[in-house]
Amino acid sequence: MLDRYVAFVASRCRPNTVRATVSDLRAFFAVITKDALAVTTADVFAFIPAQREPKPGRSNVIRLGDGGQGLSSRTIQRRLATMSGFFGHLVMLDELAVSPVPQGLSTRRSRSRRGGTVALVRSPRTLPKIVEPDEVTAVFAALRKHRDRAMVEAMVLGGLRRCEVLGLRFEDLRPGEGRVFIAEGKGGHQRLIPMSQRFFRSVARYLDAERPADASSDRVFSVLKGPTRGQPLSEDGLDRIVGDARRRAGLVHGSCHELRHTCLTRLREAGMALEAVQAQAGHRSIESTHLPAPRQRLARRRVSPRCCVDRRRPSGGEPVTAVEVDVVDEPERASGRGWAAIAMRAPQLAVTGRRYLAQIGVSLQRRSVEAADNTLRLFVAFLTDEHPDVRAFAKCGGSTSRTSRPGCVLVAHPAARR
Repeated sequence: MLDRYVAFVASRCRPNTVRATVSDLRAFFAVITKDALAVTTADVFAFIPAQREPKPGRSNVIRLGDGGQGLSSRTIQRRLATMSGFFGHLVMLDELAVSPVPQGLSTRRSRSRRGGTVALVRSPRTLPKIVEPDEVTAVFAALRKHRDRAMVEAMVLGGLRRCEVLGLRFEDLRPGEGRVFIAEGKGGHQRLIPMSQRFFRSVARYLDAERPADASSDRVFSVLKGPTRGQPLSEDGLDRIVGDARRRAGLVHGSCHELRHTCLTRLREAGMALEAVQAQAGHRSIESTHLPAPRQRLARRRVSPRCCVDRRRPSGGEPVTAVEVDVVDEPERASGRGWAAIAMRAPQLAVTGRRYLAQIGVSLQRRSVEAADNTLRLFVAFLTDEHPDVRAFAKCGGSTSRTSRPGCVLVAHPAARR
């Protein structure tokens, strides 16, 4: 029965999913020592606290992330999802009438018209852990091989997963284009991503000085010594390399997953659109790309002292601060498209534009304010370039069309009118 389900999973999923399924099935039936057809919902509820218990002899070990013991909430959720799939498979084969794994706990809303349930195991939605720039420098300084440096650069500079780094083939590297083709991404999905030339230089040094001459695999990264010399490097080997470098650098964190998310977080902080970060990461859903807002841009903007309560919230809600988007990136300032450059040529236009952005910043989301800032700033810069005599906006009293709304007119400098 279990072998049949594993064969079914193997026919439609990737090898990593099959290995996780086998591990989850073993863990469940190691705790619930029953026949699969005799498992009840009570057994499933008994399985959950058993996963929270620390392993024998490790009662003094806690997780650094949340201070808890035993398995994390996400691991327990995955195991419950595996068991739900297994028993659902038995239901479809008419070997069970109903699955013993509940879909969730009912709430008071479940009796209402909309209904509602909560998950059996709740897990907080947290931001990915990243490595600070000085810590990344320390990790690179602790690496001893060009091969190791290239693999870490693939994660830090390209955001590749561990399995994607180890799955790289020579034909996937495109140094002339500055891109890398991911042929075996998560779920078998493929993508083409940009990559720093620093990575390609490290790969070239590794191929020239370190890669075994008798290596026959088409995988880029191979074992350099030992009985498996010349064979493709394994996931355990990469974890050991990164772990040893982390310990030599004196760091307590810095796994392969954290190095990957360091790249994605830095791209987002530099202003890359969330959709572009999603494509770089290889996420199928944008909900998986849970990253903080661009911190670099936010640090450059000053907050207006004017703030008020958002009228869309109930009385007594948290105040919403109006943000004046008055400082732009260096390339825009150099090109004369920033508000500071506009203020030197047309102070009244700059004041009006900033005031408008401050007003909409009270009620709109930050991304909407950024889009309005970009459009308005380019429009005003165009006016001051094409019509140097324009100095301010003035309210228009009416309109020649019954359907059009009152707009505004441009006021030229008095000297220009003369």
